[in-house]
Amino acid sequence: PGVEPSADPVLQSRLFSYPDTHRHRLGVNYQQIPVNAPLHAFNPFQRDGAMAVNGNYGANPNYPSSYRTLTYKQHSPITSDPHQKWSAQAVLHLNEVVADDYVQAKGLWDVLGRTEGQQANFIGNVSGHLSAAREDTRQRTYEMFERVDKGLGDAIRAATEKNAAPAKESRL
Repeated sequence: PGVEPSADPVLQSRLFSYPDTHRHRLGVNYQQIPVNAPLHAFNPFQRDGAMAVNGNYGANPNYPSSYRTLTYKQHSPITSDPHQKWSAQAVLHLNEVVADDYVQAKGLWDVLGRTEGQQANFIGNVSGHLSAAREDTRQRTYEMFERVDKGLGDAIRAATEKNAAPAKESRL
């Protein structure tokens, strides 16, 4: 509906470039500047940096959180005109994590194994920080590391639970 820009490649590149240049000039928080502020609430993830003028949105996290889930308004594409469809449409969702996503992590784990003590240091560092996390977060983390290497996941689980047990007792 209405007048839309044509599919001319030069025009399309400029339509991307000009607003992007303005955003670069104003900084990551350009939407906080009163003249640029949206009329309705939205779910931003920008924080700090240049032109942070509204208190960084309070205590809301700057990342999608599994504990405080965000809800988004469902919408459909504005036009279904075949003339306006591009050969590659925008991705409207995140892809699931697959085994190929862990190939580089497995490679790093194998490289750490070449130097004595490096794998133990890694396990100690991860378990030291993870022991203070919530139980459900720890379980998801164990599952993730088990997808990298079963032995790594088991070692992190054992070390973390050993560290977490005294912390639980001290809270009681």
